Amino acid sequence: MSGLALSGAGGDIVATAGWRISQPLWFLGVYILCSAFVPLMVKLHERAPRLTLLGLGFGIASVDALRLATGIDAIGFANLLFVWLAVQQLGFWLADGRTPSRRTTWLAVAGIIALIAFGASPANLFEALNPPTAALALLGVVQFALFAALRPKLAGWAEQPAVRRLSDALNGHAMTIYSWHMPVVVLLAGCYLWLERRCRSRSARSGG
Repeated sequence: MSGLALSGAGGDIVATAGWRISQPLWFLGVYILCSAFVPLMVKLHERAPRLTLLGLGFGIASVDALRLATGIDAIGFANLLFVWLAVQQLGFWLADGRTPSRRTTWLAVAGIIALIAFGASPANLFEALNPPTAALALLGVVQFALFAALRPKLAGWAEQPAVRRLSDALNGHAMTIYSWHMPVVVLLAGCYLWLERRCRSRSARSGG
């Protein structure tokens, strides 16, 4: 950020770059939070898997309903807990070898469409990340079903030596790549702006 400021970049550009660099860090907070809940959520899953998932679904729906009724978007951030714990539960179901039925999957698709149609979720589900909405939890069900259906083929493909080596290399540096990809993007954008300004300056001098 200091480099951008010293290079003469506008204050709005510096502010946007600073926000973009820190933006991916929200995931680390959610990851740590969900990891801390693993012992409790595993116990609840083992005792009552359906009831646990339904309870989280009720929490998600309640937060969304309260947010829409009051118009206070900040309420929706409570779903940083409920939505991602619900997705975590789907991982437990996958580990148990359970998969959603076709009926459940299509109901999840219909639910996403209905939420978008009624204005309870943005059509762009990337926007539904902030704050997270019920549409994301339903999308998790759809992705779960797709992954479960493709899992045998993916497993066979992953056993190929070249794919396994690449996967091991990427997994070993996954967090580093995640944490540093935005600074690299901002750096490249800064270089582009600098080059663009230089070209414009040269063009202006040549024209003069």
